[in-house]
Amino acid sequence: MSNYLDSLQDRIILPESLPDANPNWFGFPITLKKGNRNQIVKNLEAKGIQTRLVFAGNIVRQKMMEGYKYIVPNPLIQSDIVMDNAFIVGIGPTVTEADANRIGRCVYEEVAC
Repeated sequence: MSNYLDSLQDRIILPESLPDANPNWFGFPITLKKGNRNQIVKNLEAKGIQTRLVFAGNIVRQKMMEGYKYIVPNPLIQSDIVMDNAFIVGIGPTVTEADANRIGRCVYEEVAC
């Protein structure tokens, strides 16, 4: 999948694992720098590629937080970026290399446009 997405570094932020980590990617997060996340997700879903939005993003912006008192010591800029621009594509253990390449190609087609 990365062979398709690495060339989009000016448009997306890809996940990075720590040097000694061996992550098991059940979902592959993609954060857009440019583009309409809702339209991209809609188009990917239409192509049979499962997507999910990243959990809550910025929790203090969620409706369930209304009425609670809390302190936000800094602007939550990165959390807002995740909330507004990130999504996950499913790449669980049943996804073959051919499936991953198809997902990468479809994401590339949607983001590069």
